[in-house]
Amino acid sequence: MRQTYWELSEGIIKAFETLQLRKSEINLLVSMELFITGCTLIDPKLSIHQAWSVLVGYNEPILKHTTRSDIITRLRILFPELRTKKNLLKRIIAYEEIGSEYRLYEIKEDEGAIRIAPSYLIDRSSIYSSILEHPIPRQLNTKPFANEKEFTYSRRIRGGQWITFHGKIPESMLSNEIKPLPAYRAKRIFKLSVPYNGAGLATEMDQLLGASAMWVSRAKSVLLESLDGMDLEFVYQGNQHIGGGLGAGKSTFMMMEAYRLVKHEGARVGFIEGSVMQALERVRELRKLGILAVPVIGRTSREDHLNNYLFANSSGIQEVSDWQNQQYESLIHLSDVCIIKALAEDYDRSSRYPCIQLQQDDTSVKCPLAHACGVYNDLSSLQNAEVWVATAPSVLKTRISAVIDPLERTVYEAMYDLLDVVFVDEADQVQKQFDETFLTQYNVFGAADDIFEQLRYESNELTSGYYGQYAGDPAFLEWNDRLRMLDQMIWRIYNKLELSQTLRKDIRNNLIRVAALAGTLSEKLSVDSQLQSRLFKRFSEYASDPYKDPILARTVDEIVEAESYEQKQRLLEQIISKVNGVLKPRVKTELLYAQLEFFLYLCRAEESIKYILTTFPMIQAKLGLSINFSPLFTMQKDYQAFMKEAMTGITLGYKYELPDNEKTGKFKLIEYTAVGRLLLHDWHNLYQECDRKAGPAVVFLSGTSHAPKSAHYDLKTPSEWLLRANRQSSVIQMNYMPVLDEVRGGFYSVSGIRDLEQRNQFLSGMVQHLKPDIEYELKHWRIEGNNRRVLLVVNSYDDVETVCSVFRNDRTWTGRYKALSRDDGHQEDQYSRVLIESFYRERAEVLIVPLLSVGRGYNILDRQGEALFGSVFFLVRPYPIPNDLNYLVQVLHAYLPEYLHRIEGKNLVYDKAVTKLRQISSGKLEHMYMKPDFWSILNPKEREIMGWYTFVPVWQMIGRLLRGGRDAHVYFCDAKFNAKPAGNPEGYSMLEVWAEIMRKNKKDNIFQSLYGPFSEAINNMNMGGSI
Repeated sequence: MRQTYWELSEGIIKAFETLQLRKSEINLLVSMELFITGCTLIDPKLSIHQAWSVLVGYNEPILKHTTRSDIITRLRILFPELRTKKNLLKRIIAYEEIGSEYRLYEIKEDEGAIRIAPSYLIDRSSIYSSILEHPIPRQLNTKPFANEKEFTYSRRIRGGQWITFHGKIPESMLSNEIKPLPAYRAKRIFKLSVPYNGAGLATEMDQLLGASAMWVSRAKSVLLESLDGMDLEFVYQGNQHIGGGLGAGKSTFMMMEAYRLVKHEGARVGFIEGSVMQALERVRELRKLGILAVPVIGRTSREDHLNNYLFANSSGIQEVSDWQNQQYESLIHLSDVCIIKALAEDYDRSSRYPCIQLQQDDTSVKCPLAHACGVYNDLSSLQNAEVWVATAPSVLKTRISAVIDPLERTVYEAMYDLLDVVFVDEADQVQKQFDETFLTQYNVFGAADDIFEQLRYESNELTSGYYGQYAGDPAFLEWNDRLRMLDQMIWRIYNKLELSQTLRKDIRNNLIRVAALAGTLSEKLSVDSQLQSRLFKRFSEYASDPYKDPILARTVDEIVEAESYEQKQRLLEQIISKVNGVLKPRVKTELLYAQLEFFLYLCRAEESIKYILTTFPMIQAKLGLSINFSPLFTMQKDYQAFMKEAMTGITLGYKYELPDNEKTGKFKLIEYTAVGRLLLHDWHNLYQECDRKAGPAVVFLSGTSHAPKSAHYDLKTPSEWLLRANRQSSVIQMNYMPVLDEVRGGFYSVSGIRDLEQRNQFLSGMVQHLKPDIEYELKHWRIEGNNRRVLLVVNSYDDVETVCSVFRNDRTWTGRYKALSRDDGHQEDQYSRVLIESFYRERAEVLIVPLLSVGRGYNILDRQGEALFGSVFFLVRPYPIPNDLNYLVQVLHAYLPEYLHRIEGKNLVYDKAVTKLRQISSGKLEHMYMKPDFWSILNPKEREIMGWYTFVPVWQMIGRLLRGGRDAHVYFCDAKFNAKPAGNPEGYSMLEVWAEIMRKNKKDNIFQSLYGPFSEAINNMNMGGSI
């Protein structure tokens, strides 16, 4: 966390305190003048009324001048609450009300701020400039460590009561010296000669392992090539993108280079892995080579990871002491046992740890036992670690405790400061995870432990009765007002839901968005498209300012206060009349009025929620709100100043989760705040301008990160290097094999069938007919002499159960099939995903899996280390979940360069440019959200984006069959795979779109290296017509 503007301005604030000014006026003067000074350093002609647009994260072409990008970033750090036009305008008005004898600036609406001569502290402009010309320091936690004396800590329990715990730290447990993580390590640039020859290095690595010749064997097959053939060395600097097809040796290359960089060059290296289990396996491999590797695992899901590990390894355990065997050393990394809690006999198993809440002799102290703690032992080892191994979620969301890092950095920030090189495996997947991190769901209200319920409680507890301390600060007054206003709207929303079963049913488990509700109401209250557009505009205007809207706000105030149903109904009719709406004859009026009332309340709730989200960092710093009470706020605070805000502006959605047979549910908040992928792409230099410190070299590797025209998978960082396996490519025998429905006629189509019963019937019928084909494949592989097995791939675990039931009722298949399960797989024919890489031990010949369950990052091998499965049947055409915001937002992010180019062409800058970007982006998002994603109505560009989105997971799944250079048989069985768009016989089916993508890129060398076997197979596939 960074220091705040009032901490940096401490000297000038003390000088102001000698004048007859209130504390709130001093805060206002200092904050606004520091902000205005920064704006004038960026662009002397910048209108301060437009300056909020500087803070939302976009530089060129939004900002007219970006030469002082250091000042721009520092303003973003110091003034996150001014990112909204409303907040800035309030501050400007309040600043202008202070007497000119105190003010440094006169603000004109359409021109830059004018410097005036104040009567007091006339030289403060130079102080403001000096603050902004230097990096904004991080806050330093200077609490002392506890000693062997008795300690106490307290925790609030349900009902608001506090319980105090006591304990004593044994002197024998105290470390002689506690070394904090360093603030920064200077970066070095490393190079690798080309052509790559790892033979000598591999021999050295094998010698460490004893008699094994594993690394020599693996190194022989790895070839690293420069795509232009001109580069004679690979330089670890900035971003480097290495393409490498399935089985090309990416993992071998990363391991050998990590070993060379650490042992020969003295580098500090990081890995980003796809899962916790993969991270633990990477650590195990590195430690075998004598490298001090440390896993970075977040606190919140440690118990789940521990249970998965225990289950995955339980087959080799005869008694408890077996877990002490060295092969289970990873177990130590998954402990969630807090040593301080143990000493205090505190048996609470939650992830609320008292590390920095300890008290000794009325002094606040930190826990000194991180080195012996189950939770923090690994993080305390980062001080000396040669390699850090993390997952994308742990990198972004894990904050290193002050007991280890006095700067309390996130892992992302610490890796920037302290590592030389970071390898990002499956980089396209990590890009997706970074995007999804800033499109997140949280329980917000409806239960006592939800975010806003906790926030209201904690704020009230910290401020209640302290009126002299807080009442003079307008920020606190508005903060409390907003919490109160939100509380009022939550009660009104729940009252409406309690009274309206129709509304409960309508919104239950659906994505709720204010803009979408405005669209629904506009459609129901209009008789033509022109009226619908006017109504949508009118409802949107109310949503943008629901408490002050000149047409509707007063009537809504009356609705909020109305007590009887009849009174509310009359007022809702007035609302419809005021917007000139027309009730359509067939519209269900009860639902319409319920939706309208809900919309009016939700707009007001959202107004307060957005204020709270924006203002939280400032209030948290002033009030000392618990830093760990919600990742929703703390994570935003860490990265906000360095990210591009959501292209639409901060966009909120909600889900009302209502259990069966219940009348009351909980609300989840879905918040789209930023373009997350840019944190990945800018990792190498994110803090360079602001802090004058270089970041690590970042090396991206993946078999699907070069995906031209893909909104989801293409990295946009050009790949100039290629890894190839020094062996013959696999051959794929691919067939479109629809299954005839002998009862109905035609072929079985499963994808897109909305009626669940009919969908299950079609899928079951298809599988029943495919049994002889599955038997044929198994017999084929037996004749080949290697007993390879068969995968049946569907879209969901519900589909898995449907397919499983077809085999379950057939005695000839007893014991010969397994169905993948999310959990431990309690039924006899189920198989846990945790055990998937040990499937070779099973007698079963067929495995039924969802598409996204085991496709990426899993090596499902036989005892010889080659692909266990030889054939795969894709039973259901893949397709995104309707209205899935994760999918839609990633598509939207792919349009950002195009939209910025369009804005630049119109010569728009500052607030006009940001407003235009939000307008275009919101329109696009709304269009995609409201438009059904039926294949038949997508335009060619959308169909290509969708084609990539569906192709990559299919290709990743096929890749499981190609390990070790093996060949594979692939069958597409759902007739929808080759279905033309409805009403367009000249259009392309999904298979044809995939084939067209392959043809368009046949001259792209890296593309062919990544997807060559699929390209050849699909363009040679016989489908009863050419594709």
